Amino acid sequence: MYGILFRAKAKPGKYQELVRFLKWDGEVCGDKEPGTLRFEFYPDPGDNDALYVYEAYRDENAFREHKRNDPYTHWKCVIRPELEEFCVLFKCDAVWSPEAKEKMTTNTPVTESEVKQFVGNWFGKLDKHPPVEEMLPFLADEKLVIKMPEEAYCRHEGFKAWYKGVEKFFDQSHTIKGLQIMVAQDTAKVEIVIQWLRSEKKCNHC
Repeated sequence: MYGILFRAKAKPGKYQELVRFLKWDGEVCGDKEPGTLRFEFYPDPGDNDALYVYEAYRDENAFREHKRNDPYTHWKCVIRPELEEFCVLFKCDAVWSPEAKEKMTTNTPVTESEVKQFVGNWFGKLDKHPPVEEMLPFLADEKLVIKMPEEAYCRHEGFKAWYKGVEKFFDQSHTIKGLQIMVAQDTAKVEIVIQWLRSEKKCNHC
C-alpha cells in the first residue's frame, strides 16, 4: 500500500472551499477508483485554516491513475496554487496495513479466460514495443521481480531498465507455443512457452 500525508492551509476565508473540494475528491475516489483504499482529512488542532490529508492507494500505479481524475486536475491548476501553505509530510509504502489485506482478500476470483486475455494483450504489446508507460499498467509495483539470466529486475524501475535494454530489437513477434494456467482464488500461476523472433539493430561503426 502506498500512502501520502500532507498539510494544507487555506488563505483567510477559503477554508470551506478547501473542505468542499476535498469532499468532492474523496467521493470521486470512492466511486471511480478501486485502487484508492483511503481518503481522509483531519483538522489541524493548532490552526483553524489548516487540514491534514491522508491518502492511501493499492500501489504507486493506483496513485498515478488517481492523478488522471478531474479533481486532481482541479487541485493542480486551481486549489494548490491558491493555498497559503502546503507541505508533504511523507510519501511511502506501508510496512503493513489491515486495509491493504482486506482489499486483497475481497478481490474477485481470477478466471482462466481472463488470464489468457492478459497474456495475449501483454505479448501483443511487446510485439509493438510501445513507450514503457503503456506497459506499466500490466505490472504490480511493490512485489514485482523479473528474473533474467543476466540479472533480476525489481519493481517498475527495474522493468524500465530491462525494457530499455531491448530497444535494440525490432520486427519482434511473440508466438505462444505452450500455456498452462493454474488458478487459485484471486491469483494464478502461469507457465508459458514463447517463440520470440526479432531483428537487431547493428552499430553503424561495426
